Amino acid sequence: MMGAMLRHGFGPPVVWLAVVAVLSAGGCQNGRATPSGLATVERTIVLHEPTALVAEPSGGLLVAEQRLGRVRRIFPDGVLDTEPVATVDVVHDGRRGLLGLAEDGAGDIYAAWTRAPDGRLVVGRVGPGDQRLVWVGPESAVAGGSLVLRDDRLIVAVGGRQASDGKLLSLDPAGPPDQRPEVVGSGWNDPVAMTVLRSGEIWVADRASGRGPERLGRGDGATAGRTGDLPGRRRPAALVELADGRLAVCGSLTDDLQVVEPRKGGRDVEVGPVIVDRCRTSAVVLGHRLLAVATDVAVLVVSLPR
Repeated sequence: MMGAMLRHGFGPPVVWLAVVAVLSAGGCQNGRATPSGLATVERTIVLHEPTALVAEPSGGLLVAEQRLGRVRRIFPDGVLDTEPVATVDVVHDGRRGLLGLAEDGAGDIYAAWTRAPDGRLVVGRVGPGDQRLVWVGPESAVAGGSLVLRDDRLIVAVGGRQASDGKLLSLDPAGPPDQRPEVVGSGWNDPVAMTVLRSGEIWVADRASGRGPERLGRGDGATAGRTGDLPGRRRPAALVELADGRLAVCGSLTDDLQVVEPRKGGRDVEVGPVIVDRCRTSAVVLGHRLLAVATDVAVLVVSLPR
């Protein structure tokens, strides 16, 4: 069980609980009061356009800075490393840049980015040590770029140029840049909000195409593409499985993290409470009650109410 927790982004909760106990005594916005039911911000770490978060087994965090193409590390004590873990050359126009991060059990770090100068979506090993391309994809004029590890394979989300043309592609981390990916899910618009559950299933909160609905559903397997419609508009940026098994969507339009629950046998999705009132680009679970979420300018470590 612990191996699965670490593989899918759950760092040791004891470390972060100790960090919260120290950080909540001071610092920018630490321990700020929030309405009942919302998470409390315990720590604010200022960064430049953070767009992807990975919880490390050590208890720290990896953070992607979208525009600058930098991978940064936040240590278990909450301190931001002054030196980037890695830097890649990116094309950035608001939706492109350094978009996805993943880390395997051996500590190898992988990223997905739109590279300069040709704007192609690429996946590569970025550290530690020498960088190496894993896959060179198409020229990317759309979003996508989320990256996760499942069963020793890299899964990358690719946004579609046309409605329902988005895909989830499986890559061999040791493969050549011209490898042919396996399609594990298709029919999405922009599956940037993708996550691997502890069960191993891939789920997606899909962005809308035109006036169509936003959707929530499984992205792989026999039930891939069987989706429920999400009411309203939130422009999903990240999807996480909470420690209690519920799903939550980070919305770049609503700027919050809200619980969503698919209803079995129907197309509707039940929308639950907002649990974090600031979340723009990414979210990751750190422990039973601890989360990290990213805004345009910072990573927030938050604690959920008991």
